[in-house]
Amino acid sequence: MPVLMTACPAEWSEERRQGVAAMVVATLRGLLLERLVGDPATADAGLAALLSTLALLDPR
Repeated sequence: MPVLMTACPAEWSEERRQGVAAMVVATLRGLLLERLVGDPATADAGLAALLSTLALLDPR
């Protein structure tokens, strides 16, 4: 999770960065499970939504 935390804005508190990183990891785990035993199209849509959300957080 440290790599994910470094992607968060520097002005965020340590607690907020940890929370966001944990949420991203949990989401990825869920998407992997959905892809393996559920509907791959649903997993693809979820991944696309996650990526566009993360792009909004990018301060660059």
